[in-house]
This record gives sequence, structure tokens and C-alpha cells, in this order.
Amino acid sequence: MGGPAEMSFSNSLIAVRPTKFTANEQTMKDNAFQSMEGLTEAEIVARASAEFDRFVHTIRASNINVRVFEQDHPDAPDSVFPDWLSTHRNHLFPGGILILYPMHCP
Repeated sequence: MGGPAEMSFSNSLIAVRPTKFTANEQTMKDNAFQSMEGLTEAEIVARASAEFDRFVHTIRASNINVRVFEQDHPDAPDSVFPDWLSTHRNHLFPGGILILYPMHCP
């Protein structure tokens, strides 16, 4: 096994393709990063898709594996932001442990 720094970083990540991406009215009230900007839903999806493709290309160019998943629920505007998770393995959890961090939604 490598040193602690080597064990702290992953060479893989999960990304969800934004096939339906729009502001979520339930979370817009307290999320300053969401706005409709006067764009149509199709324009928002096109912009999000282009940004997503650039992101995946850039990450893969850095030799990081990207596992792309399709959005499962077309009626969920923010399903591209799944619950965040992390995995850990050390002397306390030699078999590994997965920790789930659920997203906030009122």
C-alpha cells in the first residue's frame, strides 16, 4: 500500500448527464446558484449539456476515469445532483465504508 496521501485520492468519479436540467423551484429560494436567466428549458439543457461534455473531456484528458450515468428521472429537474458519497478504507474500516451525504431539499 502507498502512503496516506496516495490513499486519499480517487482516480475515478461519477457524473450524471443533464438530459433534463432546469431550476428546481423547491431549492431556488435558498440556492444563489440557481436562476432561470430568461432562457427556455431547451436553451438551459443545451448549455448544461455542452458544459457537461467539456467537463468530462477535461477530466478524462487528465487520466481520471469518468463513469457517465444517464438521468433516470426525466421529471426531476435536479437529478444531475445525486446524493454525494465518499468511500474510505483504513485501519478502522479495513473492508471499506461508504458514507452518503443527502442533498438538501425542503
